[in-house]
Formats: sequence, structure tokens, C-alpha cells
Amino acid sequence: MNIMDFNEKGQLYAKILDNARDAVLITDHQSRIICVNAIFTKITGYSEAEVLGKNPSFLNSEDQNRELYKQMWGTIEIEGFWQGELWNKKKSGDSFPVWLSITAILDKQNHVTNYVGIFSDCTERTQVNWQNHLHAKIIETASEGIMITGADQKIIFVNPAFTRTTGYEAAEVLGRTPGILRSGIQGPGFYAKMSKSLKEEGSWKGEIWNRRKDGKIYAEKLNINAVFDEHQRIVNYIASFSDITESKRSEEHLLSLAHHDLLTGLPNRAQLKVCLDNAMVKAQENNSIVALFFLDIDRFKVINDSMGHVFGDKLLKQVANRLVNYTRKEDTVARLGGDEFVVVSEDIESETQVNQLAQKLIQCFDSPFHVEHHELFISPSIGISMYPLHGQEYETLISSADLAMYEAKKTQRGLQLFNHEINESFQRKVVLEYELRKALEKKQLSVYFQPQLNIQSGAVLGMEALVRWQHEQLGFISPGEFIPIAEENGLICQIGEWVLREVSHHISLWQTEGLQVPSIAINISPREFINVGFVNTIQSIIKETAMNASNFVFEITESIGIDQLDGVIKKLNALKEIGIQVAIDDFGKGYSSLNYLKHLPIDILKIDKSFIDGINDDVNDYVIARAMIQVAHGMGMKVIAEGVETASQIEKLKQLECDIMQGFLISKPLPADLAASFLRNNDRMLH
Repeated sequence: MNIMDFNEKGQLYAKILDNARDAVLITDHQSRIICVNAIFTKITGYSEAEVLGKNPSFLNSEDQNRELYKQMWGTIEIEGFWQGELWNKKKSGDSFPVWLSITAILDKQNHVTNYVGIFSDCTERTQVNWQNHLHAKIIETASEGIMITGADQKIIFVNPAFTRTTGYEAAEVLGRTPGILRSGIQGPGFYAKMSKSLKEEGSWKGEIWNRRKDGKIYAEKLNINAVFDEHQRIVNYIASFSDITESKRSEEHLLSLAHHDLLTGLPNRAQLKVCLDNAMVKAQENNSIVALFFLDIDRFKVINDSMGHVFGDKLLKQVANRLVNYTRKEDTVARLGGDEFVVVSEDIESETQVNQLAQKLIQCFDSPFHVEHHELFISPSIGISMYPLHGQEYETLISSADLAMYEAKKTQRGLQLFNHEINESFQRKVVLEYELRKALEKKQLSVYFQPQLNIQSGAVLGMEALVRWQHEQLGFISPGEFIPIAEENGLICQIGEWVLREVSHHISLWQTEGLQVPSIAINISPREFINVGFVNTIQSIIKETAMNASNFVFEITESIGIDQLDGVIKKLNALKEIGIQVAIDDFGKGYSSLNYLKHLPIDILKIDKSFIDGINDDVNDYVIARAMIQVAHGMGMKVIAEGVETASQIEKLKQLECDIMQGFLISKPLPADLAASFLRNNDRMLH
């Protein structure tokens, strides 16, 4: 195929049209004719004006086999060139034989820009003369460089494509040997094998690095064929070649992309497998251990959500660099994706050495990271598996270390070596995920309600709806165990819709009894909230259940979608327009809370239990709780204290003018019937 820029194409067209001895037609990339020469008009009878914009198929003769055209375009698509004999039709309707060559013209991005067709009416020509003409035309218009030498390997002919590729004009190379193109990359042994193949087999083909006239090295796909006389003596060598430099560069680039992480430059999952497989082979030969450390950055999502993905990417780059600097030269540091890294250590002699290496990885995070003028202290959770103790293949070792990492994160130990108890825990998770999919259908889920009281009067101002799961065989399953599973597999959206309908059902029953029903708070998971149809779904359910939207408070966590603050604000405003109040749950646990609190349309702020626990004994907890209450009141919000468990905590909260309290001291979460009794008793007590 011919690759050329705009000016080169213009020069090519002019040259072809002005100098061609045959009919020429040039089309665009969609095979629409853009110009023809005078010989075309002379042979076909069609003027240029009659054919411009048309597909050349109007020249097709009914005498021609249709299959030939399919083969012709198939060859052009693959090789960029076709030549052969076929029958065309003149304007008069007469069929005539032509010898046709079609060449695809490519731009520098390898996209077809034009097709050049050259044909001659071979009706009155002898086959010998036509073949001579054809051979000359093929060589002249070939996109591949062609070079012919004598038996002494001195060049006797080159075609225009040779000049375009090498930079040498014909006059500069005639009489010289192809050695002028040698780059020096291939040694004498390479050329010795080439010479041997030509003598014994009469041909050689392969890839070679040559040097252009300007000194630049390029990659070439080369075919050489020896020409023998009637006595089987070599009389000529014919070499055809194409420049494959760009494809080689692309191949190397793609190979690098396929095996390395774009963000950090570390080996990716595919390259990690190669490294780990090789390490296991060596370990088997040396009777040694391979340790695999699976690292996950604690609370990275909070940082990424609150500071943005660009900030998070910069942090990940620093983590990658530090891991490389803290590990041995023979170790492999890879990134699997997100904030997950893997370190493979070879030639380990004992579990003690594995623990020492793990401690060094922990120490890697002791000093702060500095990103965009922010100083960050972060920690990893590390899971460890060892070959051959915990597995003898890539997937098993990765899976084992991954499970150990989740155990380390869950227990907040930082480090965890894989063991069979972890595997049993994973198997339970698999079972729970399966059973959770059937829990709604089997009516195993129920809604409990935890009262929220006015801290001064003791009146019930609200209740928080909480999901509980009682399995017929497995018994009670903690929300802390099944809610993360539901978040992970997406069932949380279905459960969330069910909770809203269930709460609406109980509100309706209580109102029928004449009870004063407070607002009911429902937790909204991040996965529910980011769902495109979230607000529409809520509107539909409220309309379907005939509920008053003011009966509901939706609780969101403070880090929900903070990297897309405008979209979050839009959704929250849509909920408030419906009549639903919005609360921020677990306030104070997230990252940089006050930085965006002023932007969110929030009605209620819930102080996390961790601050209430120490409000009497820890000055810092007291000061923080006081500051949060003052900030919330200053912004027109009510404040709920979570996890109230002692009378002294209530007294402190009264002093701080907190509005609402919730906790075990008041009531544990209650099933619907007991929640109704609580409301009745509260009404009687107040009256």
C-alpha cells in the first residue's frame, strides 16, 4: 500500500494523469470517481463529467464472473493492490478486455484515502507485449520496494517505491551491492544464514533492520528470490520489501501496554502471572519459598471521592514508587488495578523472613505522602500467601492472598497470613450471597425501628428503619455481614426499594390505629444513590403507596459521590422538592467533612457514636461534638446523637443543646409491633 501526505498525493495524481499511457481513474476512499484522464475517455467513451462521483462498477460487463470482483476487493483490502484481466463495458455497450491494476493509497494513519485504477484495452495487443507492459507497470506502481541484482549481487534495477523507502535514487545505487543499506544491527551470522538459504532453497524471507540514506534505521519485511537459468545457475536476485517500522513500534508499544499498568508503569496482572509462574518454577528447583503480598490502601475510596480522581492517581503513583524503593531488586511490584498492589518475593527460606518483609512493607507507609500541598498518612492492609504452602498455581495464590487481605482489613490488624479459617469465612460469604438473593422471595427480611427522642422532652420525633435477616437454617445474620455483600453484588438497590415499601406499609397501619407517626429515617446506600433512576424510583413508590413524602428522612453518608458534587446536590434538591428530608449519617468519620458540608442541602446531621462514647471522658470528643452541634445549628440543621448509652451522655448532650438522641439506653431496634407499642406508651407518658 502507498502511504503519503497531502502534497505527495497531489503530485502522484498529477504525474499519473499527465504521463500515463493507459486509462487512469482515481476514486476517493468510498470508491467515488474524482478524476479520470483523456485516455479513459478515449477507451470507454465516457467523458469526465459523466463519471465524476460515480462508482466504477458501471463499467462492469455482464460477461464477467461476479466472483472475480469479490476476490479482487478482498485482495485489495488485505494487500492494498490487485492486478489482473477482466471484461469491461464501454458507453456504447460493447464489452472489451482490459488489464487492470488497482492500488490503495493510505494516509500516515494507515487509513485508505484513495484508490488508483490503471487499465489498458488489450483487445489488439499480443499477449507477449501485454505481459511485458504489465510487468513494467506492476513494478512501477508497486507499493513495495523492488530491487534486482545480478548474480554478483550488484544492483541493476530499483523501482520508485525503493527510492521512497530508502531515500536513494536509482542512479545512486546502480552497480553497488545491497550492503549500502546495512544498519549493523544484524551480525555476520545473520547474513550467512540468508546466503545459505538462497543457495539451497532459492529464497529467503524475514524481518531485517536497514539504514536509510539519511542515516535513520528502519524495520523492513524482506523477500528475496533467486532467478535461475536453464542450467540452474543463479543469474539474478529479486528482492521485494516493505517498511514495517511503524507497525514494529506499535507492536512494541502494544506489548508494553499489555504487560504494564498505564498509571504507574508497574507490571500489570498479565505480567505478574508471568513473573509469579517463573518464580514458582525456580522455587521448585531450589526448594525455596515464594511469598506473595497483596496490598490494599485503607480508606482510599474516601480520599478518592473527597479529593478527586486526579488527586487519587497522584497518590497511587507515589505509593508505587515507594513500594519499589522499599523492596529488594529481585522482588516484583505489580499493580492489579485501583488501589491494589502485589509484591512477589523469591528465594525465601522461612516464614520468619516472610514476616520481616511484611513489616518492611508496613514501614513503607510510616512517613507521610505529599500530594498537592496536602500531607497524608495512609496505611495498607496486607494479605500474604506462600508457595507451595498455600497453593501451587497463580490463581490460587492470588485468591488466597486476596482473602487474607480482606481479613486484615476487617480485623484492622494490617497484616494477615492466609489460613484455612479465612477460606471458611469466604465460603460462608459465598453461601450468604446465594441465600441473600432468595431472602426477599422467602420473606426472611424484616424491618426493625429504633426510636429517636427529643433530648429535652423525651417525645418520639423519629425512628430509624433497620433491615434484619432471620434465615431458616443459618439463624440471625448480622447486617454488618450481609449489607456489604448486598452492596457488592448490587442487591442493595432491590433491598432498598423493598424497605421503602415495607416502611410505607407500617406507617399506613399505625396511622389507621390513630398513632402519631414520626418521620422514619431510611439509610440510602451509595450504590442506590448513584443509580441514574434513583429519584424517579422513589417518586413512583411514594405515589404507589399513597404516602406523604414528609414521613421520610433519607440518611446518606458524607462521602457519597463527593467527586461529583454537582450531581449529588442536584439529586438531594430533587428529593427535597418531593418533600423528603435529608440527613448525613456517621458525621465526622469521613474525609474533609466541613469542606463540602456547606454545599449540601441537609436538614439533619447525625454525630457518629465514636464521638458520643468519649464525650464525658475525652476532651477532644467533647470539643468536636460541641463544634459539630454549633456548626449544624448555625447552618439551620437539627442534630441527632447516635449510640447514646448512659444518662451522663444525655446530660452532656443537653448542655450542648443537641436536639435528638438515639441509642440502646432509649431502645434497641424493635420489630414493627413493638415499635407501635413504644409509640403508644410514649404518647400516654407525654399526655
